[in-house]
Amino acid sequence: MPRVRRPPLLHPFLFALYPVLYLYAGNIGEARGIHAVGPALLVLAGVGVLMALGRLLDRDGQRSGIFLSALVVVFFSFGAVTSFLGDLEIAGFHPLRLRVVAPGLVLALAALGFYLKSRPPSWAASWTTNLNLVSGLLVGLVTMQALWGHTTRPVPPPLPEADIPVTRTVQERPDLYVLILDEFGRQDILHEQFGLDLRPSLQALREMGFAVAEGSAANYSRTQPSVSSMLNLDYHQELQDGQEVTEDHYLRWIQRIRQNRLIPFLRSQGYRIRAYTSAMAGTDGLVGVDEEVTSGALEGEFVESLVRGTPIPYLLETLGSPRAEGDRAHARRIRFMFSDLADSRPPHPTFTLAHILCPHPPYVFHADGRAITRSEMAELGWPRAVGEAPLPVYRAFYPEQTQYAAVRIEAVARAILARPGPPPVVLIVSDHGPQSLFMEDPDRFWKEPTPEVARERLANLVALHAPGVDDEALRGITLVNAMRLALSRATGADLPPLPDRCFFIGERAVEFPKP
Repeated sequence: MPRVRRPPLLHPFLFALYPVLYLYAGNIGEARGIHAVGPALLVLAGVGVLMALGRLLDRDGQRSGIFLSALVVVFFSFGAVTSFLGDLEIAGFHPLRLRVVAPGLVLALAALGFYLKSRPPSWAASWTTNLNLVSGLLVGLVTMQALWGHTTRPVPPPLPEADIPVTRTVQERPDLYVLILDEFGRQDILHEQFGLDLRPSLQALREMGFAVAEGSAANYSRTQPSVSSMLNLDYHQELQDGQEVTEDHYLRWIQRIRQNRLIPFLRSQGYRIRAYTSAMAGTDGLVGVDEEVTSGALEGEFVESLVRGTPIPYLLETLGSPRAEGDRAHARRIRFMFSDLADSRPPHPTFTLAHILCPHPPYVFHADGRAITRSEMAELGWPRAVGEAPLPVYRAFYPEQTQYAAVRIEAVARAILARPGPPPVVLIVSDHGPQSLFMEDPDRFWKEPTPEVARERLANLVALHAPGVDDEALRGITLVNAMRLALSRATGADLPPLPDRCFFIGERAVEFPKP
């Protein structure tokens, strides 16, 4: 009997690599190549281990390889398949919900396994060749898509380095901290919209020597333009009132975060640069950082997007986990950032930047730090806790997580100020405020924001610990000017305040008076 020629078993690896490359190719400009490296190595290693186990059951390896490819395809397409089938409506019913589809997929894989066991080696070898071609074609196409994306959408150039004059001598450089609490609102807005009173926490900051602003505001209502303008000490001059906001604007803002004017200036002043990864791809990957602090090598927006399409969230829910995997990772990351900021002892002088996604969703903490569970979400009509939180969930848990953030940032501030050395300059801000009014009719307000919607979203937190700065100096300050003031106090830079400008960023940029 002639020996069956066995083609190389490549398709399980290629099918496993495809979803990682697909996610990266679809997020060119926001995701960095390094975001895909860890997940790619992990899935390839996992396939390798499963192939080794498969050979124990199928010495030839070809049939077990076909089964493994089917398993990989089901694993990474699980979220898309179950979501599509679950939305199908027949005579007013949804017969293909997750609890029906998931067991059906398991049975289909089991049936495939029995079928493959009965097939001859020649059949498996033929199918291996075909699957190698199909998987290779898919990986080739998505690789070309990524390369085309890099070619047609090149990285926008950074702003030219600013000539920042230093007119005052600072005898001993203080450490400089910029701590951004994403979506933390201003006290008057928090009280109006949520009945939340954070005056004790703000008073605690004042007693430590912080000035806390009344009437402060963000310059932009979304994270990317807000943080990028802050780190570049200026407004986005190309963005005018009424101008349509495109994806190219977001790519430009992300690049201006990564290559900003602030870090080169601080390096020229002798500062060591320390930045925490936020897990928001658009605010990670800063150029010129000496130490990038992360809570885990395989955590972040890219990995969590990949995991959401797999059965892992469903399995955790089935096994009774109170949180989805993305929520668990988010909670772990937030705890780590607050704890490490309080415990670390960087050498002097260091600039520390931390963009903390709290109280920004997902909602994972009660005010006292207890976990917000899926059962609590379900009671508010959100059993799967996937996607954008509905308004009842937002109104219930945004205040809880805001109180948690207030308690933790107070402890961080106290720990920073207790360290030896010259008194540090510490700027605690939020990039924008909450959006409960916007969520009442997001489609309408995205196109036509009202003054009330803009006021809630633009009113933010600003607190500054710096010599010669009191509450009156911060009254009505905006985010860009708060950063300019903090930098001038830390380094002696001559940075007078800019005229106030505030924009709601939706379908268009709409300029509003400072709230």
